[in-house]
Amino acid sequence: MKMNSKSIATMKNLFTRLMLVAVAAMGFVACQEGIDEVVVTTQNKVTVEFTGAFNDDTRSQFGEKDENGYPSTWSGNEAAYFSLNAADFVKATNSLDGSNASWSVEFTDDGSTTGTIYAFSPVNNSNTGGFKKIYANYEDVTVYVPSSQSPSTTSVAEPVHMLAATHNYTDGIPTAVGLEFEHILAYGKMQITGLSNVEISSVTVTSPIPFAGTNCYYYYATKTWDKVDVDSITINNPETSNYTFWFGCVPVELKTGNLVVVVTATDGTTYTKTIALSETKHLNFTKGIVSSFSVNMSTEDVVVETPMQLIVDGDYVIAVSYDDSKYIMTASTGSYQGYADYIEPVDGIVTAPAESVWNIVYNGDGTYTIKSVSNDTYLSWESGNSAKLIETKDEIITKMVITSDEEFFYIQSNKDNTRYLQFNSTSGQERFAFYTSAQKKTLLLIPAKVDTKPSFTVSPNTDLTISADGGEIEFTVTPKNGAVVTAESSDTTWLTIDNTFKATVKANETAEARSATITFSAEGCDNVVVVTVSQEGKPAEGEATSYSYTFTSKQFSANGTKALGVLNWTLAGDGGYWGYDATKGQHLGSGNNPYKNLTLSTSDFKSEVNKIVLETSGGSSVNATCTITVGGTQIGDAIKITSTSTEYTFEATTALKGDIVISYSQTSSKAIYIKSIAIN
Repeated sequence: MKMNSKSIATMKNLFTRLMLVAVAAMGFVACQEGIDEVVVTTQNKVTVEFTGAFNDDTRSQFGEKDENGYPSTWSGNEAAYFSLNAADFVKATNSLDGSNASWSVEFTDDGSTTGTIYAFSPVNNSNTGGFKKIYANYEDVTVYVPSSQSPSTTSVAEPVHMLAATHNYTDGIPTAVGLEFEHILAYGKMQITGLSNVEISSVTVTSPIPFAGTNCYYYYATKTWDKVDVDSITINNPETSNYTFWFGCVPVELKTGNLVVVVTATDGTTYTKTIALSETKHLNFTKGIVSSFSVNMSTEDVVVETPMQLIVDGDYVIAVSYDDSKYIMTASTGSYQGYADYIEPVDGIVTAPAESVWNIVYNGDGTYTIKSVSNDTYLSWESGNSAKLIETKDEIITKMVITSDEEFFYIQSNKDNTRYLQFNSTSGQERFAFYTSAQKKTLLLIPAKVDTKPSFTVSPNTDLTISADGGEIEFTVTPKNGAVVTAESSDTTWLTIDNTFKATVKANETAEARSATITFSAEGCDNVVVVTVSQEGKPAEGEATSYSYTFTSKQFSANGTKALGVLNWTLAGDGGYWGYDATKGQHLGSGNNPYKNLTLSTSDFKSEVNKIVLETSGGSSVNATCTITVGGTQIGDAIKITSTSTEYTFEATTALKGDIVISYSQTSSKAIYIKSIAIN
């Protein structure tokens, strides 16, 4: 039925401060009255006052009277959307005067004498549901009716308390408006029977007709719906003391022969009941109506399933595979998990560092916990996109559901089944986290064991060419599992290396080029790294020397000066991120912390410069320009870099001497990469 209320209650108190009864159906409508305020107008603006008051026998609410009437009150800080002719989209928060609430809304005066004012509540929270946007041309609103809802035991979740109202005016924009609000959704109140002494983790209702969706259209002129594309609603982590579950949905009319499926999940078992509707067993979800129904989970037609263990308890690497790329997840502190280069399995097993190995254990209830082998912390999801590691095995936020399509695995939070562990491949934001939108969620779970054998890495680990002037080369050696690394030069007369792995190259006073090797090794390690160092002969008078350097690892971790081979280079600019990409080289800046202006400069190259070859690139859709100067004079043309690593040649018309400055400027906010630099 329709109640002739003259007010609109706030969403929170409209549904939560009530005594509820299990009625089969109850309609409800709200409206407003008592408007007698004078409008305050400013140039090109018009302010409309909306006011309302409660009385004892008209409410917009669930429930029925008790001896004190309807136990509802206004409360402050309640917001609603207001729109003038679908052009403005204004959010206003109410104020209170005793039991009276009012909203003051300022519109841009469009000069219209006839038109429509629209109002909507609640204000949208795009992560949970609500009104999203008004479209003037289509006379509709985009509405998020969530497929995952978290109600209380006495009411539906706040994001599905949706009211809409219109007011047509014919004599100019009014100064005061009375609006009649109606609920645009239908409501279900479902009682689960036949179960006792079990904790229900979720209940899913599947309709033969879709009744939810992220971007549904509600046509406020005709009060009809379109683009409704989700056929199930899951009530997550409900309070189950009375086994009553509330939900809101798009109105649908179900018919005889339609099948409604209800799945009740407990800690260890799922109960699935398929209900065939008939003339004696019918169920509709009607706009503005509370449809109360019960589902008995103890009858013979209920399918009872105890979840099977999908994977064997043990250690795994969690890998992502997309396009031609593969990475494995590594344990990281903070809000996200890191990644490392993919390691090929041998006989079906990956041997990986401890920080890349995860212990996965089945909990016996269809969920798993995932623990880092390196530090005994648990992967968790609590809010946002965060994939954090915590020290305690929390029963709510560390439980994960693992499913498979035979080729790939999917890991989702048991707390919110819309959150999947995925890899973000966006340049500068590479990480594993829990996303609702589509990132890279096709995961591989590959049996793993921790690599305990001593090993080490060396950077740079490619052959190097040094000018006749000589200089120093700083190697970065990273030992693992107790490896004790030593380095030895094959010709110590001109090439030496100390125990800090700094090599010293003496100047070559002859015209003949020479070369030697540096061998890195460790007892008990299979790998030996050999780097060949070639030195040019002393040039004839006036002949230019040369230089080349290729980034094989991250060298810059901040702005400042760093030896790149035999030359010291200084990085400066306004960026705030540094990394390394195996294809593109040194990673400088990101989408969140870009280098709008960047310089890489050296004053160590003393010979003449004829040309410089630079291999460089940027992030996707980069818009950046690179120029090079020698001694203050630009050589070659400025170039616009692309997202593909490319060699560019900057050639001088006459030989130049002086400081070499490589400069970038961009109008985008993207990463910049430098792979190699070659002089002459």
